[in-house]
Amino acid sequence: MADKPQEDNPQDLEKHKYDNIFKEKWTAKALDVLKNKLKEDFSGQEEKPTEFSRKLYKADFVYLKDKDSKKEVFHLEIQTKDDPNMLPRMLIYVAFLYEKYLVPIRQVVLYLGNNNTPNKINIGGLNYEYEVVYIKDLDYESFLGAKDTLPFAILGKFGKHSLETVIKAIFKAAKKFLISGKDLLELQQDIEIFSILRKIEKQVKPLMPKIMPFDIDITLSPTYQEGELKGELKGELKMQQKLLAMATKMLLKGLDIVEIQNITELSFEQIKVLQEKIDLGK
Repeated sequence: MADKPQEDNPQDLEKHKYDNIFKEKWTAKALDVLKNKLKEDFSGQEEKPTEFSRKLYKADFVYLKDKDSKKEVFHLEIQTKDDPNMLPRMLIYVAFLYEKYLVPIRQVVLYLGNNNTPNKINIGGLNYEYEVVYIKDLDYESFLGAKDTLPFAILGKFGKHSLETVIKAIFKAAKKFLISGKDLLELQQDIEIFSILRKIEKQVKPLMPKIMPFDIDITLSPTYQEGELKGELKGELKMQQKLLAMATKMLLKGLDIVEIQNITELSFEQIKVLQEKIDLGK
């Protein structure tokens, strides 16, 4: 459906008025006139509504690149599982982006799933395709160079390395970035949550207590040396770790945050952070 013209443009209003009159008088007749030309016969066919609603679509990342006076839109979507509507959704995105910027568009989907996902189609002679990058095809070591990407290594390609070797490598790389015991717990939680996406959580869980104490010495962190994690607080750290793991399982089972708060005595904010991480991984 055509967008309504701006109220402050009389010429557009006049053109729009005559455009509507033309459509009202000729839409039905046009099918008869074009029948031979298009080799189509619409007699007896069901006519469908011609208005389409534009619901709100929000892309994950969009960049407008301007290099050597050549502009291009780069659009990135992150997808955790198979979605039968992914291809039409990307097609909608490219239409909206082209309408807005009128420049070439490169679309990439970063896919966390294990199965190949359709990424091209021919619609009425229009060939449409976008790129798909599978995390499973990216070497796990490529995620070890920055603190924020460390847990994603559990989703990468292990090659000849075992799961235990990969987890050890993650915590070994983390020595450069971890500044507190809290960071260590958060990394462990992220690895366990992301392992659910790869369906290896049952293998990851028993490896954690064996790997963490040897590959990361939290007594070397500044916060420990300052006394923050000394004495009884070390025991509290272990208990907090267990409670966070318990809360994560409860959230995955669909329990309400307030209910989890009552059971674990964790703060609402702590449980909310766990929920956001789970939602991000979906």
